[in-house]
Amino acid sequence: MNPVLSIVIPVKNGSKTIERLLESLTSQTWLEFEVLLQDGNSSDNTIDIANKYRPFFGDRLRIFSEKDHGIYDAMNKGIDRARGEWLYFLGADDYLLNKVVLSQVFNFQKLSGYDFVYGDSNTEDYGTGYDGEFNLAKLRLKNICHQSIFVKKAVFDVLGRFDISYPALADWDFNFKCFVHPKIKCQYLDLGIAHHSGGGFAINHPDAHFISHINSIVDKYIKRYNPSLHKKNRIKRYLSTLKKYFPQSG
Repeated sequence: MNPVLSIVIPVKNGSKTIERLLESLTSQTWLEFEVLLQDGNSSDNTIDIANKYRPFFGDRLRIFSEKDHGIYDAMNKGIDRARGEWLYFLGADDYLLNKVVLSQVFNFQKLSGYDFVYGDSNTEDYGTGYDGEFNLAKLRLKNICHQSIFVKKAVFDVLGRFDISYPALADWDFNFKCFVHPKIKCQYLDLGIAHHSGGGFAINHPDAHFISHINSIVDKYIKRYNPSLHKKNRIKRYLSTLKKYFPQSG
């Protein structure tokens, strides 16, 4: 029987932290998941450390070591290989906050009605409890950390894989598509999910093009996936312009 969840871990030379992550997975009270380690030809002993956990995971631990074109290319490879209905992405220096996280998420009463569920995360960059419930307006200003998000694999069949032309923020780009698409149901869970280390790749390698074009990127997805919302936004902007130049007299 296929696992419910596939946890995809892109890693390269993660020997200093990978054990902490794997320990946080083995301690979970809910174990209906597989682990896909997408290794980018590490030159340290990352693979040796991961192999120590084969007695616990058995065939639920799958390790692939090959050249890739960055984090999101590795994540895309994991999507293609995943056997679970749901997908979850963790970096080698991340870890789950406690042993009941996955049990809380997958025992959530209304989970079956949604395609994209997310909670909060802790990090040195943003502090604890980052960052509550999002809507499209809030998502234009800040991203939801992928360490907090669980997405049905079928969503990637609808929207495609991560766009690797955004080497640091492809997950933000993907999140916009999910929030805009009228048939993808998103739900916030008031739960702490994971800790992810500060000073990550996205912090140190910002996608300047993506950041400077966020509004046009979002508008493109609204037009593509949700034409009725696109029309409403155009009318709203038009009425706002009228109000600016022709204010009602008192």
